[in-house]
Amino acid sequence: MEETLKQYITEYYRGFIGFEIEHIEDFYQASKTYKRINLGEYETTVRDILYPPGEIRIGVRDARCIPTRPVQKHFLMDLAIFTMKLGGETVKRILEKILRENPREGAANEKMNNELDSLKKRSLEDSEKIEELKKEIKQAEERIKFLENEAISQRRK
Repeated sequence: MEETLKQYITEYYRGFIGFEIEHIEDFYQASKTYKRINLGEYETTVRDILYPPGEIRIGVRDARCIPTRPVQKHFLMDLAIFTMKLGGETVKRILEKILRENPREGAANEKMNNELDSLKKRSLEDSEKIEELKKEIKQAEERIKFLENEAISQRRK
């Protein structure tokens, strides 16, 4: 298992090959001219499945800091967000590879999930039947009491 993990971690790091030449240089040049990179346009190479280009989860880029943040911090934050998204894309590729390599497990999990859903549905149906039977028992008990009371009152007459 450790060897497999090493392979996946190595693949993760491989996702950053060329990072300095392809990306750090762009951010460095922008910082020298105090010009921010438009992340939305820059992220054409990254396919984030959660957030659109230039955006990231609220809290990663703190809105409270933006008005007072110096330009250099904007550069660093933009670079960090781009790096996170690039890493996310790499992790996505690794997970897809894992799922492709283990289709039997995926199929087994799907079968188990289908079976679990079926059992949950049956359990719900059974619970509904039990409630219906409880109502019928209560009605029958009330009917018995009524008939007993009626029989007692007729004997007294």
